Amino acid sequence: MISRELWGKIEGLDDCVSFWCADDVVIRQAEIQGIEPMIVPDSLVTHEVSQTFKGNPHPDELTWKQLHIYIQKYGHHELESHPKYLEWRAR
Repeated sequence: MISRELWGKIEGLDDCVSFWCADDVVIRQAEIQGIEPMIVPDSLVTHEVSQTFKGNPHPDELTWKQLHIYIQKYGHHELESHPKYLEWRAR
């Protein structure tokens, strides 16, 4: 959740990615505005079931390609040295 004020400052959500790294993009947008993300330790998220990968013949498009797009736009991600990402890039 973000405030209307922050929404206005970041001019909406950057849709450069559509799956992986989408949360990282919002965090970067906030950081660029000088706002540090906040952890809410009492929050609870229930992930019932994922349908995203079900039947998807190209799961790398939703993972490593999304990570690659993020890195190209924002410069760094903690998974950029992950062996599977490096393998995907080498293809």
